[in-house]
Amino acid sequence: MRRLLVATLAIHLSACWGAPGYLSFTGDPPGDDEIWLPDDDTGPDDTADGWTDGVSPVIDEADAWCYVTDDSGDWWGFEAVGDDPQGAQTLQAYLENGVHIIDTDGDVVGSVALVCEDSGQCWGSAQAEHIDIQCTNPQAYQFAFELIDESGNGSGLTTVQGRYGSGPTG
Repeated sequence: MRRLLVATLAIHLSACWGAPGYLSFTGDPPGDDEIWLPDDDTGPDDTADGWTDGVSPVIDEADAWCYVTDDSGDWWGFEAVGDDPQGAQTLQAYLENGVHIIDTDGDVVGSVALVCEDSGQCWGSAQAEHIDIQCTNPQAYQFAFELIDESGNGSGLTTVQGRYGSGPTG
């Protein structure tokens, strides 16, 4: 009688809890070469914390500066240096929304294109009046950079604060 009770209990628990060792699991159990981890909410947006997935590009440096010219007014310059596990040359050469403009309220209010060289050096610029951010207080604005490789993998956002610069190269 005791064996019957234990067997019934084991069958019941197995049916309720799924495969042994996997509570609420449905489907095939993981193979020997698979590791299942709980979702701890990390992902591509966490690259600033050192997270990398081994296939997505990373941004090593980013900068945004405002400068004034005598003949054409206020300008913004943008620079990012990135890399990709498959090589920097796999970064997309033209990123229409490579830099997202964040206003003083924390809202994204526009974007600027970046052009990337095979070395991973990326550049962009915009006349201040075209993006509605003059050089009077560049530190009040933030700029979120994102690089994408030819496979469509994104780097996640790297955000920097605007600053005063001396010219087109920073």
